[in-house]
Amino acid sequence: MAHACIKLLIVVVILIIIAGCSNTGTAPASSAKELNPQFDSFKKNFVLPDLPLTIKACYTDGHKFEQLTKEKYPLYVTNEEGYVLSGYTLKTNGDFTALLSFFPADCFVPYLTTYDRGGKKIDGKMIAIGGCGSDCGFTCEEFMIIRADYSIYTSDTVTYIKCDTAGNEIPGTKEHYVIYKNGKLLSSGKIELSGEVKEMLKD
Repeated sequence: MAHACIKLLIVVVILIIIAGCSNTGTAPASSAKELNPQFDSFKKNFVLPDLPLTIKACYTDGHKFEQLTKEKYPLYVTNEEGYVLSGYTLKTNGDFTALLSFFPADCFVPYLTTYDRGGKKIDGKMIAIGGCGSDCGFTCEEFMIIRADYSIYTSDTVTYIKCDTAGNEIPGTKEHYVIYKNGKLLSSGKIELSGEVKEMLKD
C-alpha cells in the first residue's frame, strides 16, 4: 500500500513539473504581438487633439512638429523624401491606432495611417486633394476636417485665371471652383474616401 502511494505521489509531482515548464518561457501570442519598440517610439511623437480636427494643409507650420526620418523609423517612414512630420494621434472608434502625419510636397499634406496593436499597417490615405501649385493665375486652399463621428471631408478651393506668354492674366478667363472628397474612418481601421467631385462656385 505504501509503495502504491509513493508511486502515485511521484506521478503527481512529475505532472506538476511538466505543467510548470509548459507555462514558462513562452509569452502569450497576443502579448508577443504587441511588443514593437520602434512603433511605440514612433507614435510617442504624435499629440492627441480634440475632434473635430481641422487643417489647412499649406498653412501647416513645419516647426510645430517633429521631423521623423527613415533612418530612425525604417518601418514607418517609407516615402521617397525620407522623412515626415509628426502630427496627431486620434482617439479611435475601434481597436487600432490612427496617426495623422504630414508628408512633404509643394506644401505639407496630411496623411492618415492606421495600425493594429502590434504596429502592422491596416490602411493609409492622403487626406488632401493635392492639386495646389504656384502657376501664373492659380491660387488654391487645401482644407481637411475629421469630425467627432469620424466622417472626413477634404477639399481644394481654386481660383484660376489664364495667363498670356508674358505672364499677364487674361480678362474673362477666371474660373472659381472646389474639388472635394468625403469619407469615413471605420471601426475596423479602414479608411473610406470617395472619388473627387468638382463643383463650380460663384464669386
